[in-house]
Amino acid sequence: MNKKRFIAFIAIVACIIVAIVVVVINLNKKTNDENVQTQENVKTYTDDEWKEYASAFYQEQTGTAPARIRLFTDGTDVMIIEIYDSEEENANFIERYNLDYKTGIGTDIEGNKVDLNLK
Repeated sequence: MNKKRFIAFIAIVACIIVAIVVVVINLNKKTNDENVQTQENVKTYTDDEWKEYASAFYQEQTGTAPARIRLFTDGTDVMIIEIYDSEEENANFIERYNLDYKTGIGTDIEGNKVDLNLK
């Protein structure tokens, strides 16, 4: 009789574990589906578009056009824009924007708000 109870107990525990695994898999799938949908709704901009927006913002703030702009990004979360006052390859940047890749909003090198007003 004890052997039958033990087997029944093991069967119940196994069913509970299987149910938990199924629930966890379904929750992960739902989260992944939501992330894919969110990523699909984000407009992507070309490097030239990013440079155009950054140049316009910089010119609005300072009254001068940047000589050169370099972009650094992971393509999903972060856009770093460096602005130079010279075309020389070894020139130092004079401004840096750390921006959210999806919104174009962030801060400059001094912590001031930057909004490129992406369209």
